[in-house]
Amino acid sequence: MSRQMLICCVILIGCIVLVGLGMWVAAPIHAQSGSAPTPTPTRITWSDETVDKRITDFLHASYDPVNKIILLFPIDPSVRIVIGGQDVNFSAQATPTPLDAAALRGKIIFKSTRDGGKYPYEYFYYSMNPDGSEIKRLNTDQTKALLKVIQGLEGFSPDRSQVVIGKGNCTPGSSLQCELLILPVAEFSEDIFSGHAPTQGRWFYQKKKAAKDPVWSPRGDYVVFASNHEMPEGCTKTMNLFKGTPKQKPVIRRLTSYCARGDTGHPSFSPDGSQVAYWTQYPGPRRDIYVIDVGADDSFDWRAAQPKRVTFEADNWDPIWVK
Repeated sequence: MSRQMLICCVILIGCIVLVGLGMWVAAPIHAQSGSAPTPTPTRITWSDETVDKRITDFLHASYDPVNKIILLFPIDPSVRIVIGGQDVNFSAQATPTPLDAAALRGKIIFKSTRDGGKYPYEYFYYSMNPDGSEIKRLNTDQTKALLKVIQGLEGFSPDRSQVVIGKGNCTPGSSLQCELLILPVAEFSEDIFSGHAPTQGRWFYQKKKAAKDPVWSPRGDYVVFASNHEMPEGCTKTMNLFKGTPKQKPVIRRLTSYCARGDTGHPSFSPDGSQVAYWTQYPGPRRDIYVIDVGADDSFDWRAAQPKRVTFEADNWDPIWVK
């Protein structure tokens, strides 16, 4: 947010607080002596984040960087906001409008600390072409609404009859049981959508090995996930990408060959299923997004794969390829 906009915001909020607080307090203010009452001083707190800010306990301000609009909402929906003696109705703006997934098809949505963010909690959403060109900042609320719809479909088979999920909260070297499951949706829908851990459907497991972020190809031929499975000596705590056939006794092939302590994860298939976008800290220290071929058969592995880095500024992570 520019300095000029920030100053305007402070002035606007100050006006709202001074005029509106008098109507929010329990006892109405009426001057008995005929003189104007003095409003109770209120401390206004504004955080460093530009997208989502709270003003004391009364107001919530949301900045739309795409349309360059500042929206104000009451924390309590029953509270009236009064400006210049007139009620202001913000209810029409309270629910964010989702982005158009069809318009973004083929783009990669990702989180980034560019424009003043800080990993891992202060970030903005962006879209870009698969080669890293045409990076565009997105509205945060609208993007979250879209991701709620499309991100949950990443683990489903193309016909939505099966889903691959991770069981266990594992990190490299952990003693916890960690496995990936493939489950029929009709039979296990209650467990799948409630977050319960089924005891059947094991698809991939190695003792004391991490396995996370499984996604199913739109073509239905492979599941890609992050793991430290079958890593060389000295690289056992390093996460890499693997692909496996979505059937019992799968053929597993490693797609990347990182050997560092940095993390790797969050793969997402391209619409045609031929490539995967993911993020990694290798070679570090920042996180960046890469695109890699999956290959056309079970023999394709890291010796033929050539990851292509597509981001070069700030920290960038959690890509979702819009399908």
